[in-house]
Amino acid sequence: MVSRKLKEELGPDYDEGNIMILARVMHRGLDGRSHPMTRVLLYDNKATGEVVARAVDEEWLRLKTPREAAIWSICLYVSRSMSAEERTKISTAFDVVVTRSGLRSPESQRRTVTS
Repeated sequence: MVSRKLKEELGPDYDEGNIMILARVMHRGLDGRSHPMTRVLLYDNKATGEVVARAVDEEWLRLKTPREAAIWSICLYVSRSMSAEERTKISTAFDVVVTRSGLRSPESQRRTVTS
């Protein structure tokens, strides 16, 4: 989706040979939306008598753990042979696409890695 929208945003300036979008999802477990702690059973080994398994408190999970059970990232890579002007134009268009798509809030800082 991001590649398609970036291609639309740049029009004829989009060069598939010099632009690559890498999107990845790192799941913490299950389907990417369910938190793995919902499947954990806890035991009170200090209790006297029979040890009973208990599920993690849903309210605790809601308050103390991240909302998403997965980490989503989208990276833009461009050819090092491109001019600084071309890279800036592509980077600006990428920022517009991910912000307009709701993948990043307008207030967030983008991470720029150069070498």
